[in-house]
Amino acid sequence: MSEAPQPPFPLLRAAAALTVTALLLAAVAWAVVPKIYGHEQLVTRAVEFAAILTWAASLVGILPVAVLGPRGVMPAVYGYFIGMAARLVLCLVAANIANHLYGIPGSPMAATLGILYMPLLMVEVAFVGRYVWLKDKLKHGEVAL
Repeated sequence: MSEAPQPPFPLLRAAAALTVTALLLAAVAWAVVPKIYGHEQLVTRAVEFAAILTWAASLVGILPVAVLGPRGVMPAVYGYFIGMAARLVLCLVAANIANHLYGIPGSPMAATLGILYMPLLMVEVAFVGRYVWLKDKLKHGEVAL
């Protein structure tokens, strides 16, 4: 008996949803963070850098799921955890480098990361959770492709 075909991860839909969410949240950060820390050029650069960094890290975070997902439920879950770790490390390392090497202020950058990071993670979790749930249903013959 052959195994049922594994559906691919909806990478383009997930990337589009993460991009739209990041743009909306970046607009919020752009409105809020400079009011708190001042409208200096370095503050606005920190907001821009952190918004782009968090968005890019969220896209990197879904790639392991897209690559490993077609192999089965557990590889998709492993891919999710690999992606989550990559996203966190990328954000922390890049923010630290930007702060120390380029003088981008840490507090406005951290505030912007705080505004974007968790909501983008929730969007990612929604896509990965639905994908794994559907794969599990497919495995047990409850859902047809």
